[in-house]
Amino acid sequence: MTGNHDPRELLQTILNAVQRSIDPIKLLQPHLKTLDPHRHYKIFGAGKAVARMALACEQVLPDISGVVITPYGYGCEPRKIDVIQAAHPVPDEKGEQTTRLILEACRRAQPDDFVLMLLSGGASSLLVQPVDRVTLEDKKQITELLLRCGASINEINIVRKHLSKIKGGRLAAVTKATMLTFAISDVPHDDPAVIGSGPTVPDYSTLEEARGILGKYAIDPAPAILAALADPANETPRKRSKDRHSYEMIGGPQTAIMAARGAAEVEGYAPVMLGIEEGEAAEVARRHFRIAKNYAKRGQRTALISGGELSVTLKRSAIETGGRCREYMLALAAEAMNKAPWLSGAAWDTDGIDGKGGETGAFIFSDTYERAHAQGIDLEESLENHASGRVFIALNDSIAIGPTLTNVGDMRVLLIDPR
Repeated sequence: MTGNHDPRELLQTILNAVQRSIDPIKLLQPHLKTLDPHRHYKIFGAGKAVARMALACEQVLPDISGVVITPYGYGCEPRKIDVIQAAHPVPDEKGEQTTRLILEACRRAQPDDFVLMLLSGGASSLLVQPVDRVTLEDKKQITELLLRCGASINEINIVRKHLSKIKGGRLAAVTKATMLTFAISDVPHDDPAVIGSGPTVPDYSTLEEARGILGKYAIDPAPAILAALADPANETPRKRSKDRHSYEMIGGPQTAIMAARGAAEVEGYAPVMLGIEEGEAAEVARRHFRIAKNYAKRGQRTALISGGELSVTLKRSAIETGGRCREYMLALAAEAMNKAPWLSGAAWDTDGIDGKGGETGAFIFSDTYERAHAQGIDLEESLENHASGRVFIALNDSIAIGPTLTNVGDMRVLLIDPR
C-alpha cells in the first residue's frame, strides 16, 4: 500500500499500470522467440497495435518482409516492414489498396512459405476489400449507419464479414502457405472470429443474421448492399481451410483488467471484478453506481473494475462531442449528483482515442457535480445531447494520452473510499 490518498494520482497510477501491461512488444516477443530464427517470414497485419507488433517481429526475427495497415496516427517505422496508415473507423481508399496488396500476396504465397498475420482491434475497418458489385462508398455508408445506431461491435462485424473478400476466414482460404496468426483482442470473450472480423479463422455467422441486424436497427442501405447480403456466394467459410493454419491470442481485455486489479491492490483497494461489459453506456453507468453504493455501505476501500466496449445510440439532434467512455462517466456523475463523496473514477479507451475529439476518456471525483453546477453545466442535459466531451474539457477532467499504438478495448475503474 502506497499511502497515496489523492484520487487523481491514484487513478492515473492505475491507468499507467494498465497501459504498460498491454504494450504489443511486451505481449508478442515471448511468442516470437519460440519460432525458428533461420527461416524467412512474410509479415502482414492490420489494427491499432500492429505497428508495434511489426517492430517486435523486427527485433526478434532476422529475416522478414511484409506490410501492415494501421489507423492514421498509429504508425511507427520498422525498417523491414512497411507500415501503411489508413482511415478508421470508416474505411478509405488507402485501406482498400493495401488490403488488396495483402490479399494478393497471400494468394501468391507457396506451400513452403510461412506467413505471420498480426491482428488487433481496428482491423475490421482497415481490412477493406468489398465483394463484387459493392463499392467502397457503399461500405463507408453501411459502416457509418451501424456506428450511429448503437450496433455492437459483433453486429457490425457480422455485416462487414458478408460484404468482404478478406474477412470471415476468406484470407486463410486463399493461401497455400503455413499461416500463424498472433492477435491482441479488444472484444468480449476474445473470440477469434470477431477480432478483426476473423480473416484467418472459420466463421459461423450467416447472411441471414447480417440481414437481421439491418432490420433490427431499421437500416436502409444501398441496393448493392442488400443484393450482396442476399447472394449465397457471400456466405462465409464454415471450416478451417488448411491444417497448417494456427492462431495464438497474446493479450486482451483480461490483460488490462488484471493489471488494474494488481495496481488497485497495491494502493490499498479491494478489487471487485465486474468483468467484460456490453450495453448502452449510460445504462451500464447507472447499474455500476448502484453496485458502488452497496460497497460504500460496507465501509471498505473498494475498486470496481470492468472492461469491454459499451455502445452509445445517438439521437438525430445530438450535439455529439465525446465517446463511449466519457458518456459512461457523464451518466455516472449525473446519477451520483452530490450524494457520493466516497466516489471517484476513470474510464478510458486503451487505444488512446474515445470517440470524437482527441481525448482518451475522463475522470470523475466527489465534487464533479458541484464544479459543473458552478459553471452552469447541466449534466443531465449534456447527457441527453451526448455532449460529454464538452463537459469534461470544461471541468479539466479529460484524459488525453493520444494514440497508444495498442488496443484491448475500454477500461473503467471506480474507487470507493468511505473514509
